[in-house]
Amino acid sequence: MELAFSTKAGKELLDLILAGEVEPRTTEVADTELRYILCRRLGRKEAEERASKLRVSGYLPVDSISTLIQAASVYKCERAISLADCFSLAQARWLNCAALFSRKEKDLLKEMAKRPFDVEIKFLHE
Repeated sequence: MELAFSTKAGKELLDLILAGEVEPRTTEVADTELRYILCRRLGRKEAEERASKLRVSGYLPVDSISTLIQAASVYKCERAISLADCFSLAQARWLNCAALFSRKEKDLLKEMAKRPFDVEIKFLHE
């Protein structure tokens, strides 16, 4: 979201990517979420244009969800977090890396306080 909207956080993230400090990846679920949020805020044409530009830029490889479905479904079963966040965590586990979130969302923080996740979670502004 941050990259697509060119927010301050998005620009910081792009700098980290270009510096090689962050190796970004996302899932088809997050790509879908990006597209509908862009569409709601900017309209279909602009949403498709921005999402497509981001996809072909090479900055953000998109992994197929087929390898992540089992792990994501377990997260969703056990935790009160969004499906997109479940796929991000499953992807981080699959890649053996930290999951990076731009914001500390209430539902994710609540679940982290209950018990730790089995993957490291980082936030952009930490």
